[in-house]
Amino acid sequence: MRKKRFHIYSKLFVRMILINAVIGLFAQSAYPQKINSEKRAALVIGNNNYSFDRLFNPVNDAVLIGESLQSVKFKVTVRKDLNLAEMKTAINEFSAQLPKDGVALFYFGGHGTQIGGRSFILPIDFQPTNNAAEFVKQAINIDELIATVSQRSGLNVIILDACRNGEGRFLLPTEAANGLAARTAPAGTIIAFSTSPGKTAADGDGANSLYAGYLAENLRMKPSRLEDVFKRTRLQMINYTAESQIPWENSSLVSDFYFTADVLAPTINFAPKNTPVKAAVKVPPRLPGGIRSLLGFTFAAPVLNENGTRASTLNGAAKSYRENSGGAFIEMVEISGSQFQMGTSADDADFAFQDARRYNDDLTRETITAEMPQHLVDVPGFFISKTEITQAQWQSVMGALPNIKEPKMRGANFPVVNVSWRAANEFCEKLTALTGGTRTYRLPSEAEWEFAARAGTNTPFAFGKSINASLVNFMGSAPFANAPRGQYRLNLVAVGQLNAANGFGLFDMHGNVWEWTADVWHPDYDGAPRDGSAWETTTSEDDEPYRVIRGGSWDSIANSCRSAYRRKQPAAASFSSDKIGFRIVVN
Repeated sequence: MRKKRFHIYSKLFVRMILINAVIGLFAQSAYPQKINSEKRAALVIGNNNYSFDRLFNPVNDAVLIGESLQSVKFKVTVRKDLNLAEMKTAINEFSAQLPKDGVALFYFGGHGTQIGGRSFILPIDFQPTNNAAEFVKQAINIDELIATVSQRSGLNVIILDACRNGEGRFLLPTEAANGLAARTAPAGTIIAFSTSPGKTAADGDGANSLYAGYLAENLRMKPSRLEDVFKRTRLQMINYTAESQIPWENSSLVSDFYFTADVLAPTINFAPKNTPVKAAVKVPPRLPGGIRSLLGFTFAAPVLNENGTRASTLNGAAKSYRENSGGAFIEMVEISGSQFQMGTSADDADFAFQDARRYNDDLTRETITAEMPQHLVDVPGFFISKTEITQAQWQSVMGALPNIKEPKMRGANFPVVNVSWRAANEFCEKLTALTGGTRTYRLPSEAEWEFAARAGTNTPFAFGKSINASLVNFMGSAPFANAPRGQYRLNLVAVGQLNAANGFGLFDMHGNVWEWTADVWHPDYDGAPRDGSAWETTTSEDDEPYRVIRGGSWDSIANSCRSAYRRKQPAAASFSSDKIGFRIVVN
């Protein structure tokens, strides 16, 4: 009896092994864990010339996307204005030539819509019809497209900038609906849509659609992990369109892929080149009294990865005017108003706290909860000094330097230090008087300062996920995250000397000297203003409430130089420090 049972159990055991082996083989073939990322092919189609509703940008978008893909080593085929037969042929030929286990990317720009929950993209010879069967015959079914493209490759990227039909713009069957329907991505596939399910996408007023412009820029940004390319693009579109067009993706990826070889790229909200600013989203300030025009200038903003290594450089442009402070000029940079998330999220705050504990075991969580809760702030436009106020600028307004004891810290282009909060305000008052009262200068609010420091980013620093001592003057021996140790100068540097502007063209927002703001210190953001103004109310009974400093200094660990980091200091006239300076703003 025992032998029989043993024989039965043995058979069952062998069957289980065989079944598991078959499942394993199936899983390996259906869900490949590895791809040959060197084998890259792309088919890019842009359709403009529709007889029923001509578009203007898809062909330009296809060329732009094709150029970006070529720059990251894709073998690219760009096709323009294809009819139905030509689209089918192009898709079938592309699929047949795909390398096994490689990376396949398909991009389409043009008209698209959904019928009865099924999505279709349209060739240029499509003829409007209210007959569903006739409609389907004239269009490319997206489900069939995905199946065709994905049958050979190991990883598939389907990008559909194809929701430009618009309600009532051409005859459709009654089963039709706006935009494209949500799709289920097969294993190893990501489907990216230029807008949300059921919504339409803008064709754009410039040479390219907004989505294609941002996407092309992000494809080339080094480094660029697949998912983060779309994440950055989505964040930029949300910011630019005030959430009226929100791209989305449906993903069943089972392996990692980088368009460029490096680690995770930071998310930075820089507009693509030649993209006009929409006043509804970004509102430039009015020119200050007596200023008739602005001068343009260009700058190079470094982009760093989480190791503190320069991954790329973004070229930018901004406008400014020069204020004559009695002999020394102060360059005031235009900052357009917009919304931004001020402070730090719970996850980022916890990471920052653990990072800071590496250098100070006595830290309490209050140092980080001061940056919370993260909240949305509407900041009106303003002008801010391009650098911290220098010793030459201070002397030209105030007549004499403050008491700077260390000779090595004296220099015309060094930031002025040993300035109390009250003295910084006196400088603003005297500078205002020099203009005859036509321009009122003041310290920035905390919200204005952080908005200017972030320069459109949501990373710990304006340059990305970390900083390095070649770009920022801080205690280089105490870096942030995975960045290596660097130079600790133990002194000031001349403003702008390290030649690292942020995305607004401002210098030294991180490090060099702490900067006074107008705000009274509060231990967190509960009840903080949401309009960008200074928080000047206090429940303290002290005659001299604490004020807030920002940005870190030459003697700060990198963690304290983060855009969101804040610290309190006494506002008494008797208090000053060789680590604290300031910059100024005017509305």
